[in-house]
Amino acid sequence: MRFKSRIKSFFSVLLRKRFWFIILMAFAFFMWKFGRPVILFMGFNISGTVSIEKNSRLSKKTNTILHIVAKNENGIPIAGKKIYNPKFPQPYTLNFENIFYKDLITKNYTLDFYFNDHGEIGSSGHGDMFAVRKDTVPFWGKGINVTLKTKN
Repeated sequence: MRFKSRIKSFFSVLLRKRFWFIILMAFAFFMWKFGRPVILFMGFNISGTVSIEKNSRLSKKTNTILHIVAKNENGIPIAGKKIYNPKFPQPYTLNFENIFYKDLITKNYTLDFYFNDHGEIGSSGHGDMFAVRKDTVPFWGKGINVTLKTKN
């Protein structure tokens, strides 16, 4: 009798350990498959300061707009922000509220900055200013400072 009870207790302990092992592995698989995009989305927070070159006349105009665009590793714009009538040096923050393509989130980004008085990104006018940060920025990047230059 004692031998049978020992075997039963051994198998019950083994089954409990195996159950928790299976639960742990299922949780790890779930986090690997579905948790990474959630972490990248909720942790997206890029901030810094935008300044302009000293000899610019566009900074004194009214009705200006500063466009900030974050592009993923494939060059697709996934987040953007508009700042109306900025005062330079202008602090900025891109976070998960500024993302418009949640499925295309990656770890690194390039940033484009456009400053003009007509409000359009694609067309360039006289005196428009821009800056492109070609080196990649991580999705939690802090202190990303840029200087806008004219398109001459």
